[in-house]
Amino acid sequence: MNDGCRVEVLSGLKGGEKVVTVGAMHVKLAAAGNTIPGHTHNH
Repeated sequence: MNDGCRVEVLSGLKGGEKVVTVGAMHVKLAAAGNTIPGHTHNH
């Protein structure tokens, strides 16, 4: 369920796990080594 402010997660998470709700792209970039596809330098 998603009411625009809240989302109900029914599976895939365990109690106490952290969830990114803002800035997920920054987390993805950090996990990928801070590179943006198509760029030849690191950020």
